[in-house]
This record gives sequence, C-alpha cells and structure tokens, in this order.
Amino acid sequence: MPAQIIDGELVLYGFVGDSLWTEGFTAGEVLTCLAELGRETDITVRVNSPGGYLDDGVAIYNAFAARKGKTTCVVDGVAASSASIIVMGGDERVMRTGSLLMIHDPSTIGYGTVEDFQKVINQLEAGIGSCVSIYAERTGETPEVTRATMKAETWLDAEEAIKRGFATSSDAAPAEPVTAFDYRVYAHAPEPLKAMAAKNGWSLKAIGSKARASASAEPGQTREPSMTEKTKADANSADAAKIEADTKARIKAITTCDEAKGREALAEHIAFNTEMSAEEAKTMLAASPKVEAKAADENDDARTYEQERRQTNLAKPGEQRKSGAIDRSALKAAVDRTNARSNR
Repeated sequence: MPAQIIDGELVLYGFVGDSLWTEGFTAGEVLTCLAELGRETDITVRVNSPGGYLDDGVAIYNAFAARKGKTTCVVDGVAASSASIIVMGGDERVMRTGSLLMIHDPSTIGYGTVEDFQKVINQLEAGIGSCVSIYAERTGETPEVTRATMKAETWLDAEEAIKRGFATSSDAAPAEPVTAFDYRVYAHAPEPLKAMAAKNGWSLKAIGSKARASASAEPGQTREPSMTEKTKADANSADAAKIEADTKARIKAITTCDEAKGREALAEHIAFNTEMSAEEAKTMLAASPKVEAKAADENDDARTYEQERRQTNLAKPGEQRKSGAIDRSALKAAVDRTNARSNR
C-alpha cells in the first residue's frame, strides 16, 4: 500500500520502493507525508515490510534523521532488509510482541562486461558501507560485528533486537500479520514465515497478480483490466488493430528511450521477449549498467532487418508468442528473487 497518514500516524506497509510486481511505498511518497505532518511534529511511523530497494530505504532513513520532531518507529509485523534501515531512523524503535527485524547484505542484478560488473560490485560495496554505518551508529556495536551480522542474514525478535540496540523498547500489543511476501526467497527466514508463505500461496507471481487485480478505482467504479485481460477480451473485436498498434508503439518506446542508450541489447530483449510496459522497462533499464558504446559495423543493416522482422512476427492479440519467448512471470520471479534477497 502507498505511504499514507492514518489517524495522525505514518503507515508504511508493503514493498520498499516502486515495485513492478507488488504493492508498496516509495521514498517520494514518504517525503510528501512528512511535509504534511510537519518537520517539528512528533510522529509515529508504523512499519510492516519485507524490504525492497536500498536507495529508497536509505532516503527514508535520512528523512527521519533530519526531522526536528521526535520520530517513533514501531515494527507492527516485520521489518526486513531495507525496511530495517527505515526503522533505524526512529529516535525510538519499538517492536510489538511477535514482530521480527532482519538485516542482511544488499544484492542486485548486473548486465554487461567485466568492467560493468566491477561497477556493480563497487555500488554494492558502497551500499554495504552505508548499512554498516547506520546499524553500528544506532546499536553501538563495532562495524566488524555489524558486518558479520549482515553476512549471516540475522532475524531478531523483540528481546534480541532490544538487547543488541536495534530496538529501544517492546510493545505488549501482539504483532500484526506480516505483509504478504514470498519469505522463502530469504536464506534464513524463520520456518513459520516460510510455511505461511507456502500456505497462503505467497509466490511473487501470485502477489503481483493480486496487487494488480486489487488496484481498482473508487467504490462504484469498474476496475481497469490488465493488459492480458484486454488482449483476451478484444481478441476478436475491432480493437485488435489498436492493440497491435499499441504493441508496436510500446516496442518503439522501449528501444528508443534515453534509458536504452548504452543498454541496447537489454532493451531489445525486454521489448521483444517480455510484456513489460514501457515505463516498467525504463525503470529496469535505468537500474542496469551501460555497455560501452562500440563502433558501428557491417552487421548494422542485418540487425535493423532482424528488428523489423521480429516486429512483423509478433503474436496476434489473444495468441501466445512464438517459440523462444520468455515467460514474463518467470522473468519477474527471477529478478524479484534477486532483489528481494538483499536489494533491500
């Protein structure tokens, strides 16, 4: 769910950052809420999140740290990965009975040459340094101890979190049910969380589908159908031509956007072999390192021809893509598993 103010409290439930597959909150939304609450006001922040993107988590932490008013962060259910960084921004950090806090190493995905991967490694090391600094400052533990705790993917209950300084107090109120997430992607998630994910069908694919299905408008309005639903409904209608035109426009938007520069191969893969929207593709491209530009060669014409051939061979509305296409759900799950493990 988006960051929102409920009864005067800032509520942060769901994925940290702008996810393509599930609901959550972004740093931008949090900053908007904080502006509404006022910099000098004492506030309570309620967190129930499996984690998400490190950049968003650190940005929210810094926003809390910069406030003049007292910030109390309450872990309602779970604060894992980058969500635990957010909690560290509280002057007081309260854990409800049965709640959990988890810290671990950040991770990400890479694409490109050895040099590109070295840049990714440098970015990860910078992220690790940032996390170590934040945790160590709050807990009083040495950077070495903090680093070892991160490597081990450590899950803490209220008692352990307070003992080590990650939390300042506990609340007798029982924890809220944890946010829906496939906790099986974490190496050392408690067995009850894994069992709960399995029992409730909390796979990344299922959560993403449910999130899209529940993203309806105001009461009384009809839910906007997903791209897949539109395709099926209009397969035999006069709108089929429009869908085909929209598909070609999407491909063009992805392959010619600014984010595709230096990432042309990845852009083509997304455009032709997945069903990502142009905006989703831009987000993924922007997060991927660029490949060094190479001089044009005699294969350019053949490459252009291949692109045009692929466009004319796109599946018709309502049909499956031809062999060689990649299942979008599999791509989503693979990327999200990597990001969710620590991309925080």
